[in-house]
Amino acid sequence: MPPFAVFELVKILLAALLGLLLFRRLEQVKSQVARRSDFSSKWADLFFDASHTFMVSVERLMTFYHLISGAVDQNDQQSNEWARQANAEHPVLVENYFRIQRLAVLAPLRGPAAESAATELVASIEKLTKTRTGNLDDLRREINAFNQAVRTAHAEMLASRDPK
Repeated sequence: MPPFAVFELVKILLAALLGLLLFRRLEQVKSQVARRSDFSSKWADLFFDASHTFMVSVERLMTFYHLISGAVDQNDQQSNEWARQANAEHPVLVENYFRIQRLAVLAPLRGPAAESAATELVASIEKLTKTRTGNLDDLRREINAFNQAVRTAHAEMLASRDPK
């Protein structure tokens, strides 16, 4: 075999080996990205679910307190049932508030705003629970602030990269 042919064969083998090594590395990187993306997506979904359930609890509590405050007799059977349902909703609100706090850390830039907005809402709901009075316009502003903060935190979670 002429030396030129041997040289060409070595070049082809080296190119094939280099291609194989690059392909394997590319597959490893793709696998790592997929795992990180899957992690981010699952935790962002948990954050979304907790935020949604938290918001549903806020709405239910506002509705119950509105109905109770508008009742002719706040001690009648219907008002007592609304109060019972409101009392049953509080643990759901608090549980999801704690979940939001736990998951907000996964959005280091936007998570603190979501956590702060949730804290403000919980404080307003607790005040509404104790006094049965409150400003619905203020509550709506707090709800809007919470929704915006959660939206941006969720987006940050979805776009998160592995911290170094």
